[in-house]
Amino acid sequence: MVLILGRRLNREDLGVRDSPATKRKVFEMDPKSLTGHEYFDFSSGSSHAENILQIFNEFRDSRLFTDVIICVEGKEFPCHRAVLSACSSYFRAMFCNDHRESREMLVEINGILAEAMECFLQYVYTGKVKITTENVQYLFETSSLFQISVLRDACAKFLEEQLDPCNCLGIQRFADTHSLKTLFTKCKTFALQTFEDVSQHEEFLELDKDELIDYICSDELVI
Repeated sequence: MVLILGRRLNREDLGVRDSPATKRKVFEMDPKSLTGHEYFDFSSGSSHAENILQIFNEFRDSRLFTDVIICVEGKEFPCHRAVLSACSSYFRAMFCNDHRESREMLVEINGILAEAMECFLQYVYTGKVKITTENVQYLFETSSLFQISVLRDACAKFLEEQLDPCNCLGIQRFADTHSLKTLFTKCKTFALQTFEDVSQHEEFLELDKDELIDYICSDELVI
């Protein structure tokens, strides 16, 4: 049996005194007749989180409820500490511990480009970002700094898909610098298989003696 409690107001002093609560029967359900559960677990799915993020992004654009300003190369980015902390362990450590930045409205970050911060925030607030040949390097380095492994891996995957005789050696050096073993191996394999074409490009001239010997002596070299 489901009941709703209602109240009847006294007319002589409406809004001041209530008469005793009255019970009004809505409908009855016999538990014996129920074939399923007596409750329903409702979920709106991933759209719920997406809608909330979209609204937070609108708040960011209008500076509504923003509680921190990230400054990069003199450009200011109003943000929400909670959103940054939820996405990045870098910001979570910065804002949740007793660091100076946790109490300051303006936080300056060095070592990255303003364009990179713009792309990073787009990803944080929407879950989407356009990776291009122009921004992939600084976007990778920014996602590494802020410890966003998913975005970092996406940049590495993009570089893998861009392999060409004109750039494979440069990407290989980049992979070596950032300890991307899988990407490094694929770059080297690609270079060995297209070695004749690779040798016609400027990056080939930048190989040092040991690197050149390593390629020439490889059993996988195709010439």
